[in-house]
Amino acid sequence: MTDKKALVPVQHGVVSIVQNLINITEKILQWNQKAFNASEVKPNEIFSDSNTTLSQAKKRIQQKIIDYDKAIALSPKYYKDILLYPEDPLLYYNRGIAHFEIGNFKQAIADFDRAIEIDPKYADAYNKRGNVYCRLSKCKQAMKDCNKAIKLNPKEAVFYKGRGSIYFLLGKYNQAIKDYDKAIELEPQEACHYVSRVMIHLFFHNYKKAIADFDKLIERDPKNAWAYYSRWNACRLGDYKQDTEDLKKSARLGYKPAKDYLTKQGIVW
Repeated sequence: MTDKKALVPVQHGVVSIVQNLINITEKILQWNQKAFNASEVKPNEIFSDSNTTLSQAKKRIQQKIIDYDKAIALSPKYYKDILLYPEDPLLYYNRGIAHFEIGNFKQAIADFDRAIEIDPKYADAYNKRGNVYCRLSKCKQAMKDCNKAIKLNPKEAVFYKGRGSIYFLLGKYNQAIKDYDKAIELEPQEACHYVSRVMIHLFFHNYKKAIADFDKLIERDPKNAWAYYSRWNACRLGDYKQDTEDLKKSARLGYKPAKDYLTKQGIVW
């Protein structure tokens, strides 16, 4: 028969370990969440917010890296205690994104490498590493990573968008269009996919299709000043009826080329 008194120290020890794991987990999540939320900088935020300079944005992202460093420093102890992964791939993935955002490409690749080493089926990490290789004009490596990401998760629209960009750089425009079409099929409400596809239409002077995509883009992102100006410009270049209201909306939203044009023409917006 088991001695219940003998179990007390064991139970107490188990409770202590569990509580310790909870405390460490909370600290990891705290640093990870702080880095992800407080320091998050979106690309359009840098250009649309007059109060955010590139220098300020870079400092915010650098702070994010510091926070991920702290989370990663705690991570091995936590995962060693619960006998799972030796480290959390998400932390390396998030820090890799932060490095990528400020141009630390070597460090970004190293973090995505580590995330993939920990979890070989981490599709997002393959995709992001492919983005870095694409930025470095290493298209062969970028394509390999994007293909792997799509194989692991064929329902993720952003993977097709990324691969479409690589095809575009390689001059394989038909394949690029197909990937952008697939991204839109999977996420028809996501404005950025239309931006990618419209750039190819403009590249080939296919203004009718470009205008159709600008219509959809504006429907999904009605405060996109560039889209209003570009739709007006596509109409002008394609000899379609131009809507001055597009220029006025663009100017009211703060787009400088639209404001400059209207001012030169003496048109009040």
